[in-house]
Amino acid sequence: MEYFKQLRGKTVVISRFLQNPVLDIKKSTNPGGLELYYLIKYLREECGVEPIVTYMSVRPPKGDCMWKYWNDIDWKSVDVVIHQPEKFNLFGGGWKNTTIDYLVHFTKNYNGLNLILYTDPSILWANPFKTIINDKRNKMWYVSGRKDRSAIHTIDVSHDLLNKFENFNCEALFIGSNWDLFLQNSKDSRITNGITPKKCNYIKLTQYLTKNELNNPMANNLMSTSEKKYDVVYFGSNRGGVRNRIIKELLDNEEIRSFFIKWNPKFKNSEGIDGGVPHAELKQHLDACKLSLVVGDIAHNNNITTYRIFENAKNQCLSVIWYEYDVNQRIFPGMDLFYVKCKDDIIKLIRFLDEDPSRYSHYLNMQKNILLNVIEKNNNVINIVDI
Repeated sequence: MEYFKQLRGKTVVISRFLQNPVLDIKKSTNPGGLELYYLIKYLREECGVEPIVTYMSVRPPKGDCMWKYWNDIDWKSVDVVIHQPEKFNLFGGGWKNTTIDYLVHFTKNYNGLNLILYTDPSILWANPFKTIINDKRNKMWYVSGRKDRSAIHTIDVSHDLLNKFENFNCEALFIGSNWDLFLQNSKDSRITNGITPKKCNYIKLTQYLTKNELNNPMANNLMSTSEKKYDVVYFGSNRGGVRNRIIKELLDNEEIRSFFIKWNPKFKNSEGIDGGVPHAELKQHLDACKLSLVVGDIAHNNNITTYRIFENAKNQCLSVIWYEYDVNQRIFPGMDLFYVKCKDDIIKLIRFLDEDPSRYSHYLNMQKNILLNVIEKNNNVINIVDI
């Protein structure tokens, strides 16, 4: 908290390189909009900082903030840029000319501090000019409209840009609890040209947005067990690897009626939606489910508290946690039944809840109150660790 309060009076910009930041959280189908909404809220209300949010589209996107087109910003006068990193997954193997123009202009003109928001072990900070020059991913589309693309061209950028970007002053904003563990388990051969910040700032963004969301009166309307069509819901991307193996072991069976959002593996006795749903529509799907499965990658385990925890509590769906994700039960201490190691543990929990319909509301309130109490006891938003 004190770290961000030092930004008072400074010029702060929030940026993404490949696409506009998303702030319309009701329509957003991923956590990115929620992250930025509450980051801006914290900067504005707690630190007295009104950040500029830069964009690349013809018109400013929707959202209550100070939007400014990237070329209209005096980058030499900017003190801090907070970045939401992205994977360089290029459409048709090429960059948009607007992205390259922004990257080149930003790198030439900016000399301040870069704060990188780390929330996902598969999305790390990387040097785009290394990707262009060293990996020879140097094709570019000229975009004249939302879908219009002209012939592809070759990008010509200098090694000076590569070197300046590589040596930018950058620090991490990490939402987890153990930066070293996160880095150790985030190594992936598919992530190239990465840059590791020399300093880590721990930011309790999940706790801050959870407190705000759960204090919303809309979170108090509890549903009855009789209205639940499915036993377990899993909502999230198809991550592959260990996570998928765990989900299959737990839910691919006839005994458990499962539902999937954003990824549909088509297990036995399951239904699903292939695409993501807007944040505002999530409640109607979770209302139909008794339990919401929480499972992460190795870099998440005992480290990053996923936004799914608060989304479950807000949308009246009980969290059931794969035990390796939170071995010491720091999220829900004493709630052993809600930590599972196999499908039989889930079946046992479902039967326990079905035996007495009042148990469902009881444990919903318990999970929500535990989350709020833990946050109140540890309400510092940020601290800093040199690495």
